[in-house]
Amino acid sequence: MMEVAMLFYRGCLVVSLPAEFDDLQLKRACEEVTEAVSRKRLRGVVVDASAVRVMDLFTARAICDMAETASLLGAETALAGIRPAVAASLIDLDFEPYGLSLVRSVEEGLELLASRGRTAKGRP
Repeated sequence: MMEVAMLFYRGCLVVSLPAEFDDLQLKRACEEVTEAVSRKRLRGVVVDASAVRVMDLFTARAICDMAETASLLGAETALAGIRPAVAASLIDLDFEPYGLSLVRSVEEGLELLASRGRTAKGRP
């Protein structure tokens, strides 16, 4: 199984989830994200789920918990690239994406976080 890839970009962290990962990798990635947000004072996190073919409720909740923790540390989180089949299965599981902005792509997530950062600083 592949590791979760992370990239820093303009005050944000992009986290790319691999197609397959286990609970331990997910837990480790969530801890690394929380540490990075705290240490680097990041303003946002974009979780790229475009490669994920199957997402169970544990994984979805772990991502939401990570987003909530990031929020408490001052960073917003966007979940990008959910496939239609994954979205349908999460609806079937009555999943509610608390703490997350849902976007179509990493680029859209970065634009969203950048626009919210400008607004928060009083810029147009």
